[in-house]
Amino acid sequence: YYSKIGTDGTLGTWNHVAGNTINGTAGIAEMGLVAANGSLYGFGGYNDTAPSQSAWIVTPSASTGALPGTWTQSTGNLAATVYAEGVLYIKGTFIVIGGCIAASGSFGCSTYRTAVTKYTISGTTLTNAGAMTNALPITANFSNAAFGLAYYYGYIYACGGTDAGQAYTQYCSYT
Repeated sequence: YYSKIGTDGTLGTWNHVAGNTINGTAGIAEMGLVAANGSLYGFGGYNDTAPSQSAWIVTPSASTGALPGTWTQSTGNLAATVYAEGVLYIKGTFIVIGGCIAASGSFGCSTYRTAVTKYTISGTTLTNAGAMTNALPITANFSNAAFGLAYYYGYIYACGGTDAGQAYTQYCSYT
């Protein structure tokens, strides 16, 4: 779905994009999504049966917002399968943070990913630019997956989400 935001801040009608597919007919849930350089980039996610290690790219129409028929799968993979992760685009780099590795059958996951990894994409080629030095800790009350993520004045904030005990957390963490 997509919707245009008016100059006065109003939200237009939500548009369903029939025929626009990610990962063929299997689809993708819980992928990290970010806009950069005139395109949308989806990272990881959960396909019909397992977490994904792929990145997906699509370029919407700048004038109408409409999406073309399919997303393009990148060449190159993420460092690990992941879903419910956070993704930011900062200074020419995609940063993939935390997420789930294995499903638990309920909200959250049975195995959490702590890595913070940088990537670049040129055309459709995904390149792992290396792990960042500070991984997410696995402790109670610290979000590891399904969190809200923001970049503000040089700080990255991860708020809410679920922690290693598969509990919701009301805390914000930042670096």
